[in-house]
Amino acid sequence: MSSPLRKSKVGVAGLGIIGSRVAKNLARQGYGVWVWNRTPKPFPCFLGSPKDLAEHAETVLLFLKDGSALLEVLAAMTPALTPNHLVINHSTILPDHARQAAALVGKKGSAFLDAPFTGSRDAAEKNEMVYYLGGSEETIARARPLLECSAKEILCLGGVGDASLLKIATNMVTAATVAALGEALALTESAGISGENFSRAIAHNASNSATVQMKLPAMLAGDFAPRFSLQNMAKDIRMAKSLLEGAGIPPRMMEAFLQHAQTAEEAGRQEEDFSVLYRMVSEAAHGA
Repeated sequence: MSSPLRKSKVGVAGLGIIGSRVAKNLARQGYGVWVWNRTPKPFPCFLGSPKDLAEHAETVLLFLKDGSALLEVLAAMTPALTPNHLVINHSTILPDHARQAAALVGKKGSAFLDAPFTGSRDAAEKNEMVYYLGGSEETIARARPLLECSAKEILCLGGVGDASLLKIATNMVTAATVAALGEALALTESAGISGENFSRAIAHNASNSATVQMKLPAMLAGDFAPRFSLQNMAKDIRMAKSLLEGAGIPPRMMEAFLQHAQTAEEAGRQEEDFSVLYRMVSEAAHGA
């Protein structure tokens, strides 16, 4: 069995909301961190290509937009991969894309871990991510010391692809919860009920959840700075819709969410937090 990772060199591809914070936190904890992003950013140890990243670090973390981006980056990285490399995918992707990525990496003898996460901007800031892992016991053992640097919980959930499907499934619930929360808040406001009283009522209701407690205060404050952007949630729900249809399950709730999301995206709000759907409902109710 390969020895556990020590505080050595790590590559991070994708410097979005989460990837940039994980990279900074790993550097603070003593890792030598090399980074790459499709759009150049003023980041320490920024490299020019995915291939350069693999040449500088034998462990590479991928925080990319979608499965197509993942496979494209891995194709560019492949010439530099060796049996010593460990590639950890943190992107939310279709299970088939995860399995394709594992096969691509496996041709070079490298290890691959399917490791999407739950936890938004604030969780990444505090090293409180929750990782869903799909892969072999040996690969998980290699990756665990590194993942523990940014995690509050690590869940082993099966093989490659299983973790990706579970991440999409949980995002389905999150998306539906926030969409319903926004409509409920808009309804109570239209009746002249204060947001404070709505908060007090739902805090004692069975529907209360960590998602509600995280999103409701920001919605009431009109704070839609992206913890998890609308365009990324819509991307995940489009994948959910595809998986549901493939399983013969009518995607009715996901279709409703996507209709709301499309309206917000057409209004130019795709970069805001996905809870901005509440603002769209509220403005419609007030004729804005």
